[in-house]
Amino acid sequence: MGAVDEQALVARMYDRLDAEADEIRAELEGRPDPERAAALRRRLAALRGAEHGLVFGRIDRVDGTSLHIGRRGLRVDGEPLLVDWRAPAAAPFYAATPAHPMGVRRRRHLRLAGRKVVSVADEILDGSAPAPDDVVGDGPLAEALAAPRTGRMGDAIATLQAEQDAIVRSPYQGITVVQGGPGTGKTVVALHRAAYVLFAFPAAAARGVLVVGPDARFLDYISRVLPSLGENDVRLATRNGVTATEPQAGLPEHGHQPGADAAARSKGRAEMADRLAELVAGRRPHAATIRLSLGTDTVEIGAAAMSEAIAAADGMPHNPGRAAFKEYLVAELARIRAEATAATLERIDAETVELTGVDLDAAVAADLRSLGLADDRPRPATSRRADERATTHPGDTGDRPDQQGRRGRSAPSQPANDPAPSPPGSEPAPSPAVPALAELDDVRAARASIAADPLVDEAIERIWPRLDPADVVRALLGQDADVPWTTADLALLDEASALIDGPPEEIYGHVVVDEAQELTEMDWRVVLRRCPSRSVTVVGDFAQAGTGSTVTGWRQAVGERFELHTLTVNYRTTAEILEYNRGLLAEIAPEQELSRSVRHGEPPAVGPAILDIGADELVAVICPDHLADEIDGAIPVSACRGLEFDTVLVVAPDQFARRDLYVAQTRATRRLVIVLSPGALLALGGRPPHRGAPASTPRIRRRRRVPPP
Repeated sequence: MGAVDEQALVARMYDRLDAEADEIRAELEGRPDPERAAALRRRLAALRGAEHGLVFGRIDRVDGTSLHIGRRGLRVDGEPLLVDWRAPAAAPFYAATPAHPMGVRRRRHLRLAGRKVVSVADEILDGSAPAPDDVVGDGPLAEALAAPRTGRMGDAIATLQAEQDAIVRSPYQGITVVQGGPGTGKTVVALHRAAYVLFAFPAAAARGVLVVGPDARFLDYISRVLPSLGENDVRLATRNGVTATEPQAGLPEHGHQPGADAAARSKGRAEMADRLAELVAGRRPHAATIRLSLGTDTVEIGAAAMSEAIAAADGMPHNPGRAAFKEYLVAELARIRAEATAATLERIDAETVELTGVDLDAAVAADLRSLGLADDRPRPATSRRADERATTHPGDTGDRPDQQGRRGRSAPSQPANDPAPSPPGSEPAPSPAVPALAELDDVRAARASIAADPLVDEAIERIWPRLDPADVVRALLGQDADVPWTTADLALLDEASALIDGPPEEIYGHVVVDEAQELTEMDWRVVLRRCPSRSVTVVGDFAQAGTGSTVTGWRQAVGERFELHTLTVNYRTTAEILEYNRGLLAEIAPEQELSRSVRHGEPPAVGPAILDIGADELVAVICPDHLADEIDGAIPVSACRGLEFDTVLVVAPDQFARRDLYVAQTRATRRLVIVLSPGALLALGGRPPHRGAPASTPRIRRRRRVPPP
């Protein structure tokens, strides 16, 4: 079965894809509720993402059964027509090898142009002889490696290798760390791992994906990968853009100010979180007796009550804790006021009984009963006993009532489910076990009145002040309000915001952190705060760490619990370029070994030289950051991590930091040229650049690509 025979099956798959899309559009026209409509639109976007290269593989088992593998699953009458590449049934397509064929006889790769099958290539895995319908040839990996770079990363859904696929499909749901040298496919693994997690773990899919990269150029480079895998609920952010806070004008994206990296490292250390926590905790009160003005009175709140009020805010961020503290104190003030009022009323009642021999409460109750109304006002036991005595023994005042338990008076009321009122002279109904609604309304009104009292709020502000994250960070740094923020301050502001107002509202089901060696300890706190489930894929290489990093190991970055994988095969960099960097790697990361390249190419050259480059090749000039303004069109080394180009010219290698030089010299897929100085670009067709005037880009002889006959 060749391309012609496969075409009929592929056409059937696209028909089913179209039918699903039509069904969704029809349901959307019926105006479903907003939640359902949003889900339908996400499904429709996933179908559109699957349009390009819908099916790319097939496995034929030794038992005669077969499966087609593609970007999403499709079924007809309950039977699988196309298997999603993330489904367990598709795993042998990636994992089967001639040494371990996993029951697979043939692995077929299909290449589509639009909806047309243009080529097939087969791998025979079980050692059997090729059959007449087998099309043995180069697979898509060889084609992908030989193709020119486009400036955008494409998905590797059809070319994932076994060591990569094992990481993508790992059942581990916590923090997955993937390390490896430049060109080993770390980013490819991370993005495909994110797509797999969202497929396999619905709880993660409910909140979408956050992808964190080093800069905007990198994010643009990878921006099409997850949508092409059917995942559109994705937010891309630089490590400085994860927070909602935007800095004022400060350091530029690739700042060259002396001491900028040192300042960023200082602000990025974990100890800054401890210092912020101490600063915020120091603004909470201690348990001590306090006096507050309440109207014309001064009220004392004892240390025990203060301790309980402070305890009510235990574990809460500062400002919400302040609200809980205030609520407790307001309730305490309302209680104190009610007890004072009740005591006053009890004293008046007792004095009235003593002077006149008349219990006013009992008299009022008797009057109400004579009118056919029940007196369900809650009254202390003393008044009830006096009422009973006045009813059963007229004129007998009895002993003087005690003065306990009374909290105030409320208007009489009779809820609908109350028993009928007692006739005059009969035993009164017992007081309800809970306060009457009117009394509760009185309590609420009292609390609301006290809470709104500006004197009370001012007093609590002195005891437990409201805080603003920016003010706290400035206090930590000893910085005036007119000093502009820098990007290094963003993690501090986010930390302060979490301490003061609580964790961020926006959290994600899965987070991908690429070029993870660039994050400081404080940056890591920002990222992990947004993924409480710790479903995170981390990829990086400490040999490529920039000058602003404060982290030297994964435990320092993400803690003790993570699953570590190491990629060892290099798919980007040629063996010749890797060998050229062997000594440099030994210098900057002696514990690491060079990855094993699957590609060969030209040996690196030291310019000046005339370069013969294909018209469709992607060329980059990479320079130290401080020369970026002098060489028009050059990319500063701090902005090239994670990127790849066909040809790379590295300018002024002696002016790079050693790890930055390693990064610059491992970006090329075909050709690396070392240009010893900016002036040496003249030999490549440019003119010497100088400050104050834009320099020309190197003119490079390009040959036209000749199509094959």
